[in-house]
Amino acid sequence: GAAASSFLKGNSSLTAITNHHTNVHQGLQEAINLNQQEKYEEALARIRDVEVSSEDAFQNLFGIVKASQN
Repeated sequence: GAAASSFLKGNSSLTAITNHHTNVHQGLQEAINLNQQEKYEEALARIRDVEVSSEDAFQNLFGIVKASQN
């Protein structure tokens, strides 16, 4: 019933967080590489993307914590 569906909902959020985490890692690595190649604009764009991802991941995480407290 409701417990199962909220568990599944939590699971999809955790998957989203994992994806964001991967993006953050890869994004920072790419930004460093782009920076070394003096592609500063691209490096900056990659870092902005990473910022959005980490913000989303934290929002998801807070959502899961709040939901588990109800």
